[in-house]
Amino acid sequence: MAVRQIGGHNPWQTHRTAVEQMRSQHRPVDYKAILGSNRVLFLAESSNDERIREHIVAFAGELRSAGITHYAIEAPETSKAAIGRLNRGEDVDLSEVELGLIPSNYEFAVRAVASQGIEVVAISPPLRMESPIDHIEAQLTKNLFAILQDPNARIAVLIGGMHATSPTIYGKSASVNKRLLDNGVSTTAVTFIGGKFGDPTILVRAVDEAGLAKTTFMLDLRNKSPFHEDYVYADYAVYLPKSRLVLLK
Repeated sequence: MAVRQIGGHNPWQTHRTAVEQMRSQHRPVDYKAILGSNRVLFLAESSNDERIREHIVAFAGELRSAGITHYAIEAPETSKAAIGRLNRGEDVDLSEVELGLIPSNYEFAVRAVASQGIEVVAISPPLRMESPIDHIEAQLTKNLFAILQDPNARIAVLIGGMHATSPTIYGKSASVNKRLLDNGVSTTAVTFIGGKFGDPTILVRAVDEAGLAKTTFMLDLRNKSPFHEDYVYADYAVYLPKSRLVLLK
């Protein structure tokens, strides 16, 4: 994670300059560049947006080529046995296995990643919905630290946006990303924009005017960011079109 420049002109803050920035700064998605030398890559997802999991299916090979060895997901301990069989290359029915917060094409992403030789790992604590947020973040952190005991491990973590890009969860508890950073683990985080819903933020409006709405691309936000403090750890943004993915070459 980079330390952003504070103060001065921010080209993302007006529509005209945001469009100019979009045209000049967009690049093909490159997970090797995004990951860099970091050990943890947070993919800040919205469970309601299937386009994010479709993106992971399309880029599973690129994640492997970037050096990712593990794919950590918000799945409970009850899913570990089935996931273990998948990791061993066994034929396994995942249709009734909890692989995400809602049953919306998580299985396709899990299978795509596993097919690349990336180990899938369930990291959510049991009875998550009944647990205090501090307990949840502590358990998520503990489970990621367990993977990182392997000095060669590099993890892609598909997790809700606040856990990945915000220092705190609802201002109550340090996020898992902050806990890792505070303990000396190098991380980088991607936030997704556009996608199935394409909320009309200044970024999405700028994408439309820049003529990029049908492509998938990334933006490096490490120096200047268009986001407020809840996204302070968002080092990159990846734009997903509303329709099926078209990759920018």
